[in-house]
Amino acid sequence: AADTEGDLGILANAFNNMAANLKSRFAEQSLLYREERQKVSQMAVLHEAVATITSDMAIEPLMERLASHAASLVNAGLSALMILNPETGKIQYFKTNTPLDNLSVKEPPEGKGLLSVVLQDGVSIRLENILEDPHLRRLPAGHPFTGSLLGVPLILKNKVIGGLFAANKQGEKTFTQEDEDILLMLALQSAAAIENARLYANTVKFATTDSLTGLTNRRVFMEELTKETARSSRYHRSFSLLMVDIDHFKWVNDTHGHQSGDAVLRSMGGILKEQLRIVDLVARYGGEEFAILLPETDASGGKLVGDRLRRAIAQTIFLLPDGKEIGLTVSIGIASFPLCARIPSDLIKRADQAMYVSKEAGRNQAHLYSDVLKAQFETNPMEIAAMLNSDLNNINVIITALNLKTSCFHSHSEKVKNYAALMAHALYLNDGDKEALRLASLLHDIGIVTIPEDILNKPGALTPEEWLVVKQHPITGAEIIENVSALQHLSAIIRSHHERYDGSGYPEGLKGNEIPHLSRIIAVANTFTAMTSDLLWRKAISKEEALNMIKGLADSQFDPEIVEAFCRISSRL
Repeated sequence: AADTEGDLGILANAFNNMAANLKSRFAEQSLLYREERQKVSQMAVLHEAVATITSDMAIEPLMERLASHAASLVNAGLSALMILNPETGKIQYFKTNTPLDNLSVKEPPEGKGLLSVVLQDGVSIRLENILEDPHLRRLPAGHPFTGSLLGVPLILKNKVIGGLFAANKQGEKTFTQEDEDILLMLALQSAAAIENARLYANTVKFATTDSLTGLTNRRVFMEELTKETARSSRYHRSFSLLMVDIDHFKWVNDTHGHQSGDAVLRSMGGILKEQLRIVDLVARYGGEEFAILLPETDASGGKLVGDRLRRAIAQTIFLLPDGKEIGLTVSIGIASFPLCARIPSDLIKRADQAMYVSKEAGRNQAHLYSDVLKAQFETNPMEIAAMLNSDLNNINVIITALNLKTSCFHSHSEKVKNYAALMAHALYLNDGDKEALRLASLLHDIGIVTIPEDILNKPGALTPEEWLVVKQHPITGAEIIENVSALQHLSAIIRSHHERYDGSGYPEGLKGNEIPHLSRIIAVANTFTAMTSDLLWRKAISKEEALNMIKGLADSQFDPEIVEAFCRISSRL
C-alpha cells in the first residue's frame, strides 16, 4: 500500500510538472503569437503609410497622414512630424496627429532643447520620462502632457531634413527598440517623398506669390477676384476692392537706391497683411501698387478699411538697409461690387480712378469711386450719358453717386421703382411699358446732378431763385437721357414726372393726358416715397396718412385712374 501511495505521488508530480511545462509553452507561444500579430499589424500600417507617400504631392495632407501613421505604428497617444527649412534650419512645416485647432498651443515649436538632438544632431532619442532629460526646456503653457518620447531624424543624402516624434506610449511606460526601428523605417521611406513634396510646394508658391514681397501675385489675384465676383453675384452679396499706391516711391529709389525700394515694398506688404482679416486677400499688383480684396464688405466698410490702412502706414517708420529711417504714405482707391461695377476689369479700373483722385487731392487719402463719380458728374453731367451708352448696368453706380449729394435721396429711386412696378401690374401694362417704367423710375431724378448741395440740403424753405434751380432738374435729366441711344424713349417721361394733372406742375405746365402715362405713374410713386421718408425739413408720415393724402389729390395733382390703381395695391406697400 505504501509503495502504491509513493507511485501515485511520483505520478502526480510528473503530471504537475507536465502541466506546468505545457502552460509555460502555451504562454510563450501566445506571447509569440501576439508579437507576430503586432508585427503583422505594424507591417500593414507601414504598407499603408508607404502607399500614402507615393500617392500625394501636397505636403500638408501628406504630413498629416504620416503623423497619424506614426502614432498607429508605435501605439502612441501623440505624434508630430517636423520639416526644416533648408535655408534657415528652422521648422518650416509642423503637423501632429491631433488637429491644431484642438490644441491649446497653436504655434509650432522652435526646434531647440530636446528636439534639437534629433533635428540638429540627427540622433534618435527614446525616453521613459522627458522631465528627467537634461536637454528638456520648459514646455509652453497649454502643452499636452508628455511622458515617454521617441524621436527619429529624417535624413536625406546625409542631411537632416526633419524629425518624426511619438509621445505617450499607450499601455506601457516606454517605447521599445522595435518601436524605434519601425519609426526609423517609416522615416527612411518618407524622407525623399517629403522633400519632393516640399519642393513641389515651393514651386506652387513661386507660381502663386510675388517673389519680392511674398504676397499673392497678380495672376492669382485676378483669378480670386473673378471667383469672388461670381460668388457675390450668385448670392447677391457685396465686396470691395482697394487699389493702394505708395506715394513718391520713385523718390525712394532715386534717393536711396533700388535695394531700399525693395525693402520698402516688403515692409509695405507686411503692414497691409497685418491690418487685414484672414479672409481678405492682399496682392502685389505691379510696381509699387497693391490690390486688396475684401469679401462681404460694402463701400462704407471698404472706406473704413482704406482709412485704417492709410493711417497705419503714415505712422510707420520704414528702416532701410543702410540703417536710415524714412516715412511714407499711400493713396487708396475703393470700388465696391455690385454698385461700382459688375465685372472684374471695370472694378479694377474704377478703383484705380479713385486712387488717382486720392493722389491729385494731395496724397495720403482714400477715396470711394462713388465720391469720384459724383464730382465728375457735377463737372460734366453728360458723363452720365457716356457711362450709360457704354453699359446700361452702370445705372446702379450712377444712382449711388447721385445719392451722395443728399441723405434725403438714399434708396429713393429704388423705392419709386418698386411702387411703380406694383402699379404697372395693377394697370395691366404690357412688358415694354413695364420695362420703360422701371428704367425711368430709377433715372427720374438724375437731373439733380446740377443742383448745388447747399440747396438740396437746405433745412428751411427755398427762396424763389432756389426753386427755379430745383425746377430745372427734370429738363436736365431729360437732356442727359436724350443722349443715350438705348434710352431716348425715356426722355419725355423723365422730363414730365413733376407735371400735375390739373396743369399746375413743371417744367411745362402740361395737363391731363398731355402728360405721358408713365410720367403720371412715377408722379404718384415719387410723392408717396417722399411723404413716407425723413427729409431735412420734416419727418416722414405714416403710409396710411400718405395714402389718404394721395387720394385727396386725385383730379388735381394726380391722374384719378392711377390713384385708384394705387389704392388697389395699398396693402402691398
